[in-house]
Amino acid sequence: MKHYSEGMETFIFRKSWGEVFKVLPEDKAGQLIKAIYAHISGEEATIEDVMLNSVLKSITKEIDLNAYKYLLRAGYISEE
Repeated sequence: MKHYSEGMETFIFRKSWGEVFKVLPEDKAGQLIKAIYAHISGEEATIEDVMLNSVLKSITKEIDLNAYKYLLRAGYISEE
């Protein structure tokens, strides 16, 4: 099955997520952005740090919802 990101070159990065990155140490922020990139590329995206992984899951859930809405509006998928 194709990953939704195939054919998509962009995704929405919410300004509010910047607040999360501001308070994270550089190494944790790096882990988070790399995991987000892995997710949008169709790879498994998990972080061992439980708190950071929960932030990742929250962000990727929103990314997936935005991608679904886009694909639905653009006619690439149909609502079933």
